[in-house]
Amino acid sequence: MSSWFGGAANLTASLDSIKNQVSSSLREVFEEEEPSDPAAQLAVTRSKLEAVGQALEESKKEVARLEERNHELEEQKQVG
Repeated sequence: MSSWFGGAANLTASLDSIKNQVSSSLREVFEEEEPSDPAAQLAVTRSKLEAVGQALEESKKEVARLEERNHELEEQKQVG
């Protein structure tokens, strides 16, 4: 039973970590100074969008992994 609670705590910590990473990335995107040239501004915006998209994909993979682990722990809890 205690391993289940430990797993849940790890799940919570991992989800908090993902949330903090995404929040930090978004904060950086919005705090950076934009260039005044429209073409340069577009290039910077595209680059930022790509970085946030990559962070989102990594977060989705981590969430899927954690959901699977949570499912495993739920099954162990029912058996144990």
